[in-house]
Amino acid sequence: MKRKKTDTVQLSKIRIREELRQKLAKDAERQVKSLNAVIVERLEWSFAEEEQWEAQQKEMEENKEAFSKMEHEWLVEQERERNLHAAALRDSRILNMMVEFKYAGALLLRLIAREIACNTDWVATAESKKAFADKISSIIIDRDFAGDFIHQSEVEDEK
Repeated sequence: MKRKKTDTVQLSKIRIREELRQKLAKDAERQVKSLNAVIVERLEWSFAEEEQWEAQQKEMEENKEAFSKMEHEWLVEQERERNLHAAALRDSRILNMMVEFKYAGALLLRLIAREIACNTDWVATAESKKAFADKISSIIIDRDFAGDFIHQSEVEDEK
């Protein structure tokens, strides 16, 4: 006759080291349980532990794609922040250059900024864009920047 999974069966002649038997006996005495109950409990615990590890491993495998996606999103965000930082440093250098007024480029930037401030609708039409570009072009071509900015040697002389 075939046994059911819930049947209790007797195993005969299991061989274990005396040291292990003594540990099991002490544990049984401490828990006020039979030696058999402690052995069965420990065996069931080891299989439950194994099943738990397998379930965690399965869950990790199932979440691997989600973790990879989260990692990718984090890396993209880090790159975006690095780019923003680089842009902020670039803008800071440009602003410093405009404030120091010791470079010809500073004057050009100020003139362009003034044109943008005075002509806020320069992006309205293709014609206004062309007119704005022509104005900037004439500033660059017609202006003599050489005499309009403070030379580095003059700045050092003032110190």
